[in-house]
Amino acid sequence: MTTVYGRTDSGFYCWEAVQAYEKRNWRFIVVARKTAQLVDELKAVHAARISGRQAAANAIAPQVSYDQHHEH
Repeated sequence: MTTVYGRTDSGFYCWEAVQAYEKRNWRFIVVARKTAQLVDELKAVHAARISGRQAAANAIAPQVSYDQHHEH
């Protein structure tokens, strides 16, 4: 078994390379400058993932509101 590690700078980034690394289960990182635009995009992706997880959790176990009055 061979372990392959890769590192590339964002200036040399291409989606085809990432797909090839993932297909072969190679470990890799892409290094990029922490620009305001990158931070905003990462926050948006993170928020979408959190929102998706919450929606999935609600579909499995909907939240029950106890504020409603129930007759016993």
